[in-house]
Amino acid sequence: MDRPYSPAPRVDITLEQGQLATLRFFGAIRADDLHRAHRELHDRLGGKTVVGLVLDARFSTPDYTPGQLLDSLESCLDFSSPQRCAFVATQVREETLTLIETACVPFAVRVRGFEDADRAMRWALGL
Repeated sequence: MDRPYSPAPRVDITLEQGQLATLRFFGAIRADDLHRAHRELHDRLGGKTVVGLVLDARFSTPDYTPGQLLDSLESCLDFSSPQRCAFVATQVREETLTLIETACVPFAVRVRGFEDADRAMRWALGL
């Protein structure tokens, strides 16, 4: 049976001015992709923290369980200590946004959903 083309999962991480970490997800993202991305972010931060975290899922599809997302995100929040977390998606992903909010509450991180990445980045920086 032919399967539709699905690009290999990928996560691009950018750090801007040491204050904003942006993780852009591409393709079908599995739990191990989430964990690999958060380990890479941990290594790149080198013990520093960020003001804002942007999770850009516009070009990806989730292929993980809610529990796997929570585990991975809690680990990321623990070491990056952001004040704000923006979730960017072009389609309604209420369940994902709710899970992100659930993970962020114990860390006192503000969360907001966006369709526009530039607006998300400005908000995550507190601008």
